[in-house]
Amino acid sequence: MEVGGRTFKSVFAETMNERARILCSKVCCELRGFRGPMIDFGCGDGNVASQIQKDLGVKVTGYDVRRYVPDGLDVAFEKFDGTNIYVKDGCFMSGIMIGVTRSESETAVILRELSRVIKDGGRLVVIDTIPESKQEVSHELCFINDYVQNRLLYNVDLPAPGFYQSGREWLNQAKKVNFKMLSSVPGRHFLPTSSNKYAIFVFKRVP
Repeated sequence: MEVGGRTFKSVFAETMNERARILCSKVCCELRGFRGPMIDFGCGDGNVASQIQKDLGVKVTGYDVRRYVPDGLDVAFEKFDGTNIYVKDGCFMSGIMIGVTRSESETAVILRELSRVIKDGGRLVVIDTIPESKQEVSHELCFINDYVQNRLLYNVDLPAPGFYQSGREWLNQAKKVNFKMLSSVPGRHFLPTSSNKYAIFVFKRVP
């Protein structure tokens, strides 16, 4: 199949690279200056982690429940159960989590584990879907976009969670596990692979 004289595969690869470049720039703006190891919780294909590693000059370790990282990509990868990270406390200086929202209870467990492995003074950057409104139709549209991304673009063999939190809900969840919100950017359209709005939250690990 061709699109404008180019193969769909080449157009898709270019779009995914652009997505990774945009996400990398958002993360690097917040984490520049943090030179210690970084965790990418739910790293997917590892493309974002790879670009961050090059731009910031830090070692990034990606964690996911399946290996979507292609062979040859220069990113360390660990397969895990989606919650438990088997490293010592304070092993990472920073962390990122992009589009990994689960149920409220699961998100609380994930944040608690990230609080354990990120050292005091470290940073966590969360980029997540924010519905246009609290109306059910808004959540359904977000879910459809997430489903298309997971199943068609990334070929992820896991269900799209379909659970979304507001900025205040993220704040309340995070402060319970020693994460202080430093900044938040309201939901905006900035990814070429989705019409969803994404918000950016930056947290500091505090004692």
